[in-house]
Amino acid sequence: MAAPQRVTVLTPQGQVVTGVTTQRARPGARVTVVVGSGANSRRVTGQVVGGSQAGGRSGRSPAVPLAGSVTATSILPESAEVRFLDAGITAGVAAGSVLWTASRPTTGSQLGWAAFWVLLGGLMAVEGRGELQDAGFGVLSSNASYLALRLLHPNLGT
Repeated sequence: MAAPQRVTVLTPQGQVVTGVTTQRARPGARVTVVVGSGANSRRVTGQVVGGSQAGGRSGRSPAVPLAGSVTATSILPESAEVRFLDAGITAGVAAGSVLWTASRPTTGSQLGWAAFWVLLGGLMAVEGRGELQDAGFGVLSSNASYLALRLLHPNLGT
């Protein structure tokens, strides 16, 4: 178990809250913190924007983002557990992008579209949050698989 750490988080509702967590809290990570103590304590989930180790200050003020600089791409409430809906969205987007690629009229066009989707999926996976990140991993992996099959087995599908 990690040492308790006091961190400042930005909630999905735009509130800045300071609390204690035992999760690994690096800037940008999504953690749940305990705010208050005893019967008045509550759990709040948000994105880490600043913090220090429990028992001492880090010497820096929390880096609170400017209004409007943090945007969420999640269209559904996020939770720490894996949801079937996330898997369904990922599979649907991945299948759609591969079907698009496979339905192109020529092999060169298919390879070009597969490379495009691999790059776009990678960008979505790295830069996205929530469902956009999940869909990015799906698009990246499905089109990378299709591209590898077409390059290693050129007669496939003809």
